[in-house]
Amino acid sequence: MNQQNTKIFIVGNGRSGTTMLGFVMGRHSQIFSFDELHFFERLWIPKPNETCERSWAIQVVQKLLRIQREDLFSESPLSKFEVEATQIISKLSNEELRPERVFECFLEYETNRRGKIIPCEQTPLNIFYAEEILSLYPEAMLIQMVRDPRDILLSQKNKWKRASLGGNGEGRAIPFFETLRAWANYHPIAIAQLWKNAITAGYKLKDNPRVKTVRFEDITNNPEEVVRDLCNWLKIDFQQDMLNISKVGSSTSSDSTQKVGITKNVGNWKKGGITDTEIKICDNITRAQRALYQYPDANVKVNSILLFFYYCSFPFRFGLAFILNLNRMSSILTSVRRRFLGKY
Repeated sequence: MNQQNTKIFIVGNGRSGTTMLGFVMGRHSQIFSFDELHFFERLWIPKPNETCERSWAIQVVQKLLRIQREDLFSESPLSKFEVEATQIISKLSNEELRPERVFECFLEYETNRRGKIIPCEQTPLNIFYAEEILSLYPEAMLIQMVRDPRDILLSQKNKWKRASLGGNGEGRAIPFFETLRAWANYHPIAIAQLWKNAITAGYKLKDNPRVKTVRFEDITNNPEEVVRDLCNWLKIDFQQDMLNISKVGSSTSSDSTQKVGITKNVGNWKKGGITDTEIKICDNITRAQRALYQYPDANVKVNSILLFFYYCSFPFRFGLAFILNLNRMSSILTSVRRRFLGKY
């Protein structure tokens, strides 16, 4: 593998450990781990071999710089990054001005600026763009994180509490709107369907040598073994310091930069926090996909009144979440088709 061109993409369902693995990779001396950039869903124009306007390319790089340097939620003026973005894009000829090349140029620039050579991008929902990523970037290596959907259900249900547990995982405050959006995004039917479609999208690539699946449970139970295996697959040396990550990003406990190491955080859904009815809804929707990764059914009983409530409330909760997420999608139809209908 030519490490100068290697790009690592960590993908999977939200709350499946993508951020944790991004921190692990970022502690390697050759790898720079980016924040969640959301390029493919929010900024990418899927027109193969079609060039874009230079002004558009500069604006996209300005937005990417703002996300990486400040925050996904930042609203500071883009003009503060104009000179730097123009400098980055100046290296591309008019024939090279394609959206995917613009993104690649940004990744390379920011990685080299940090004294590293391998960019690692860890936007979870890139799983729905995995085939395009592998096609656009022949040197890309894609790691799919998989986690028990019941634990994801619990984590997503509590995600709105992140504002009081440590912000976005790096000490940055979460705006009230994003807290509201996280609350609205949770519904057991929606989360289970999203997990099902993410797993289906990733499983289609199981025979691709540039794709590797890692179960969250495996890396938290045997961190050194799993990370060593990943390093061998990526053809990079394992470095012990990769395991010394801070404990941040959880939806159920406060951040702590004093504690380091990969925390065993498995099976919390069995201890409470979600109802048996939520668990049963999730089990019914995800049964076939759970079987692929050895997540057995839960032996729980359904509360008929709660079941009726969840199904009746779903259209209203989904509608509210849809409205609050409009500004996060460049193509609403494409996002809905990929995320919730499993169509590409």
